[in-house]
Amino acid sequence: LGLVCAAAAVASEPDVRARLRASAAASDGQTISVVDLHSHRLLLRGRVTLGAEYCCAAAWARDQPVFSGMAVMSALAFLASAPRRALCLGLGAGTVPEFLRARGIDTTVVEHEAAVVDLATAHFAFGERPAPGRTIVADAFAYIANTTAATADPGHDVLLSDLFDGQTSAAAHAPAHFANLKRWLRPHGTLVLNLVAYSAGPYGAPVLGAAIAALRDH
Repeated sequence: LGLVCAAAAVASEPDVRARLRASAAASDGQTISVVDLHSHRLLLRGRVTLGAEYCCAAAWARDQPVFSGMAVMSALAFLASAPRRALCLGLGAGTVPEFLRARGIDTTVVEHEAAVVDLATAHFAFGERPAPGRTIVADAFAYIANTTAATADPGHDVLLSDLFDGQTSAAAHAPAHFANLKRWLRPHGTLVLNLVAYSAGPYGAPVLGAAIAALRDH
C-alpha cells in the first residue's frame, strides 16, 4: 500500500477583478460557479474552491496544477510502477483526472454533482480529454459501498478519495469507507486521501491511522 496525503484550498475574499463566466445550481441548492481572476479560473461551490487552473494572463501554464495538493495527486502518474488504471472519487475542476488521462492512464471519475461535471467539462481542460476512462454521475459512497465484492473492480492501481466540498465529511474518513475502498484497489496499489484537517484534531492522525489499519495488508 502506498498512501499519499494532499490538501485542498478554500476561496479567499473575492478578487475585485473576478469575472463570473457561468453558474449552475447544485442538488442542495448551493451555487456552483466558474470565476476568472487575473491568472486563474476557479470552480466554486458557494465560496469554497473545488478546483482551479491557470488561464487568461497565465494561459501558457494551463496544464500545470495550481495548488500543491493537486501537484501531489498528479505526481501519481510518475510512480516507479507506472499506473495503468485510476479511480477518482470527486472531480473538482478535473485537473488531476485530465493530467492522468493525458499520460494514457485509464481514469474513471465518480462525481455526485451533475453541475460540477457540466461546468468542468465546458470551462476547464477536463472537457478536452474525456478518455481514456469515463465519468460517472453518482454518489461516491454509494457507488463503492453498494457494489458487492463479487462485482467490485479491484484492478485499479491508484485510487483518489477527493471528497472535500467545503466540509470535512466523517463518512469520507471512517474505517468503513476505507474498507470499501480496499475492494477497488489492486494489491500494493496506491491510495491518495485528500484530507483537510488539523494534525491534532479528530480528522488528522486518527484518520491516517484508520486508513493504514484498513489497508495495511493489502
